[in-house]
Amino acid sequence: MSSFFFRLGKRLAPAVVKGQWLYQSAVGDESDVIRAEYRMGCQLAARFQEAVRLDGDPAVRELLGVLQGRLVPCVRVPQRRFAFRCVLAADPNAFALPGGFVYVSRPLLALCRFEPDEIAFVLAHEMAHVIYRHAADRVFALTVTNLAARMVTVGNPVVRGIAAKLVSEGYSRGQELEADTYAVRLTRAARFDPQAGISLLRRLQELSGQPRGLAQFFASHPPFTERIENLRETLSV
Repeated sequence: MSSFFFRLGKRLAPAVVKGQWLYQSAVGDESDVIRAEYRMGCQLAARFQEAVRLDGDPAVRELLGVLQGRLVPCVRVPQRRFAFRCVLAADPNAFALPGGFVYVSRPLLALCRFEPDEIAFVLAHEMAHVIYRHAADRVFALTVTNLAARMVTVGNPVVRGIAAKLVSEGYSRGQELEADTYAVRLTRAARFDPQAGISLLRRLQELSGQPRGLAQFFASHPPFTERIENLRETLSV
C-alpha cells in the first residue's frame, strides 16, 4: 500500500488546500476538524476504491456490518462516522483513512480465523488511528511533503525520500501502542472478548517470520512482546 499512499498524497495535495482542510485542522473547533477530515477521507476512499477490488462476499459484508453496529455506538465522539470495507489483496493488511474509512484485507480476516472478537480488535485499532488523528496527521504530512516537492523542484530526491520514509515507517511506536490500548477498551465496551487482542498477537507472533506479506505488514509495529505486555497492563486496570 505504500506506493499508493505516496501517489494519493501527490494527487490530492491541491484538493486539500482548496478545501481549506489545512486551515480548519489548524484553527477550527473539534466539529470543524472532524467534518474536514471526513471530506478529505471521502476523496481518499474514492481514489483508493478505484485502485482495488472490494470483497463482494455477502458473509464478509454482513460480518463487518455487525461489528460496525457494535463498535461505533461505543465511540464517545458521536460526530465520528465509520465505514468498514474488505479488500481483495494478496497480503494481510489493515489501515484507516481520515474520516473513518477502515479497510481490512481478506487474508488478514483469514489470519483472524474470521473470529468476530479478533477482527473487532483489528478494526478498533484502526478506528483509534482515526480518533487520535494519527491517520489525518499522516496524510497531512504526506500532502505537505508533496506540496514542498512541487514548490522546490519536481522529483527532488531528498523530498521524495522523506515522503517515502513517512509512508514506509507508518505510525510511530507510541501511536501503535496507543491504538492497541484504545482497541482493548473499545472492544470491552462493545462486549467483545478483551483477551482476543492478546490471542491474536500471540498467534501472529508465531507466524510473523513465515509469510512475506505478514512480516512486511508488522515491520513498522512495536515488537509483539511489547504490544502484548501493553495489552495485559491495560486489561489489569
